Amino acid sequence: MTSSTPEHPFPNSRSGGSPFAVVGVLLRTDDRQHELAAHLSSLDGVEVFSVEDPLRLGVVIEADTLQQAERMLREHVSVASGVLGSWPVYAHCEEDDDA
Repeated sequence: MTSSTPEHPFPNSRSGGSPFAVVGVLLRTDDRQHELAAHLSSLDGVEVFSVEDPLRLGVVIEADTLQQAERMLREHVSVASGVLGSWPVYAHCEEDDDA
């Protein structure tokens, strides 16, 4: 059984068939891309990957709900030092069929 008080404001506990959301984002970055990638990778539920353009990064955000993923994007990813712009390019959400 999971704790009722999550340690992080954006919990990513998808076990047991609970609903989950995945959002793909393209970022325009300044020349501090390596530091930015390290910072974003440290965020819970955030994965960073490189793309062909040297001043862009790809980000995948996983969260329990689409609202949590959007909040992570708005409050942490888009405003991170080194991010010049962010564009969500993919969103997928699955709901619990057992509810």
